[in-house]
Amino acid sequence: VIYTSGSTGMPKGVMIEHISAMNLINEQSRIFLSDALNKCLQFASVSFDAAVSEIFVGLGYGNELHIASDKNRKDLDSIKALLINQKITLATLPSVLFETLTGAEFPDLKTVVVAGDITKNEAMEEFIKNGKKLLNAYGPTESTVCASIHQYGIGDSNRNIGKPIGNFSLYILDSFFNILPIGVIGELYIGGDGL
Repeated sequence: VIYTSGSTGMPKGVMIEHISAMNLINEQSRIFLSDALNKCLQFASVSFDAAVSEIFVGLGYGNELHIASDKNRKDLDSIKALLINQKITLATLPSVLFETLTGAEFPDLKTVVVAGDITKNEAMEEFIKNGKKLLNAYGPTESTVCASIHQYGIGDSNRNIGKPIGNFSLYILDSFFNILPIGVIGELYIGGDGL
C-alpha cells in the first residue's frame, strides 16, 4: 500500500502490486541514473508515494541512498549542506525547493527530478545550462507513483509531462472516449502495468 499526497483532501492508501513497483524502479533507474555510482537522496516522507521511487531507485543497481532527516526537510540551509557534503548526484525535489538551487552551487548534483508543481522557467534554464539533467515525473499514486517523464531542455515549456514510461500508455480522450488530436483539450487516461 502506498499513499497519495492528500492534495485533494485526505491522503488515501492505494494497493499496488509488486510487479507495478518493479516496473517503476526499472524504468526510472534506466532514465535517472548514470553509469557511475549514484548517491541518491531520499527526501520525501516515507508515508508519501514518491518515497517508493526514491528508496528503491536509490538502493537498486548498487547505488547509495542518503536519507534526509526531518530537520533537512524543514530547513533550507540544512538540505543544501546535505546535498553538498554527501555529494548527492540524484534528487527528487519539490519545485519550490529546486528553485532555490543553482547548478554551480552543487557540482555533484547531476540529475534532479521535479514533480507535482510547475517549476519556474528561469530556475529550469539555470540548472540545465550548467550541464545538469532536469526531469519532470508525472503520475497519480494509482499509477504506481509515475506514468510519464520529460527531460527538459533550454526553452522547453514547464508544463510538459512528457512521454509514458515503459509499459505505460497515455491517451487524451473526449467525453465519449475518442482519442483527440494533438492540441485539443480533453482528459488524460493512463493504461499499463503500473495501474
